[in-house]
Amino acid sequence: KALPSVEKNQKALDRYLESRNKSKWAIGRDYEMYIGYLYENKGYAVEYKGIIDGFDDLGRDIIAQKDKEICIIQCKYWAQYKEVHEKHIFQLFGTTMEYWIRNFGCHEKQNSFKEFIRYLNESRLRPIFVCSTNLSDKAKEMAAVLNVKIVDKFPIGNFPRIKCNTN
Repeated sequence: KALPSVEKNQKALDRYLESRNKSKWAIGRDYEMYIGYLYENKGYAVEYKGIIDGFDDLGRDIIAQKDKEICIIQCKYWAQYKEVHEKHIFQLFGTTMEYWIRNFGCHEKQNSFKEFIRYLNESRLRPIFVCSTNLSDKAKEMAAVLNVKIVDKFPIGNFPRIKCNTN
């Protein structure tokens, strides 16, 4: 009680960071924040969809934009023994297409898919799947075919925390 508020808040933050009893939601949020932090350091403008929208994020945790490049990023921080399957790759590809339709899509049906593929091939729209564990062989195969970039076995690291909930 005698500590100044800055020191109290720092102690609370340190306790949180050292805690092993975080909920799955808190672990996922921290991982998304870390990945977003890395993109911010590369000069991207980052929108945190998963943290803000929860289950309504449509399978896109982060939207990172820089120049004419838009990255649609799905993050999974899972236990090492788990394996990511192709359904998660399909969801990311589908939500990337939905983003394109809503923001750039041509409304002429015969040209829409070709234009979407052009955006992917030119890396103007990039689906990126970041996870802490392995992907199944089928998930890797589907990611390669669908032009989904995979960053697997990627651990969480330290990043600056601005706010601290001391409750």
